[in-house]
Amino acid sequence: MKIQSIDALLILCPNAEFVLTDGKIVEWHSPEIPQPTEEEINQMERHISAGMDEGAYGISTGLKYLPGSFSEVEEVIALSKKASERGGVYTSHLRDEGLGIIESVAEAIKISKDADIPVVLTHHKVIGKPMWGKSAQTLSMVDSAREIGLKISIDQYPYDASYTGISVLIPSWARAGGQKEFVRRTKDPKLRDSIKKDTRYHGTVLTTCCGFACGSPAGSPPYLTCLLYTSPSPRDVEESRMP
Repeated sequence: MKIQSIDALLILCPNAEFVLTDGKIVEWHSPEIPQPTEEEINQMERHISAGMDEGAYGISTGLKYLPGSFSEVEEVIALSKKASERGGVYTSHLRDEGLGIIESVAEAIKISKDADIPVVLTHHKVIGKPMWGKSAQTLSMVDSAREIGLKISIDQYPYDASYTGISVLIPSWARAGGQKEFVRRTKDPKLRDSIKKDTRYHGTVLTTCCGFACGSPAGSPPYLTCLLYTSPSPRDVEESRMP
């Protein structure tokens, strides 16, 4: 079904809130990623402030995805401060939910502290068999942050499959500068081998299934929000091969 207007969407989902996405803001002002200039950051800050004044609920980042994966934490903090000044929240797809999950949760907590903003860890989980059980540590980190007064929350989907675009398997460095630069790198034999090696490694980690952050809802921490979806669990697997 195609949504014709925001009003129609609100009828279907009356509890919806709209947030500003870092990806689009970064693309507008810093097309030659990875690093924006000081003036580009100032422009992004002005867009965050304007968006908040127009009714946005906060800011959302996808630090696992381009172009967000190139954003330094200080850049994210600067943008989050603008949302915080107007009572907004920060919600994030963490920079890494696999081998780097501990560092990524620590980064989100730092953003909450330094920007003085409530933070939501979106779809919290630990990915890959090597990290199974590490959710006990990530939840402990969130508990500790809350005990010192930081407003850290978690949401989590209830199905047992992770779902995202297959491009997430490709290393970020290979995609810097856009699709044309990525294609150019694949034509360089040495870079191509490195891309294939990193992609194969990421695929091995991600396809060993997910270890979730909590058990049954009855035993969940008070800050955990389980979002219930009416759509079936995603089961289709997309396969792509690099010759």
